[in-house]
Amino acid sequence: MQRDDLLTIEEAAEYLKLSKRTTWRWCRSGRLPAFKIGHQWRISKAELQELINAKKRRNRAASLWPYDGQKPHVR
Repeated sequence: MQRDDLLTIEEAAEYLKLSKRTTWRWCRSGRLPAFKIGHQWRISKAELQELINAKKRRNRAASLWPYDGQKPHVR
């Protein structure tokens, strides 16, 4: 992995169009694939893109679910 392949909180926030605070919280909670080097978070650009692609696939699959015009039944 090259140095350019790792993003800082600020770079990841800009890439995702999120606030730095939200990005930091998502890193802390494990929602984003991140790790710490010393006191600073780093996010793999490749893993971040994989996460984005997986979310897109899930959203696309959900939108293909048959819809009969009625509200979904929730138990």
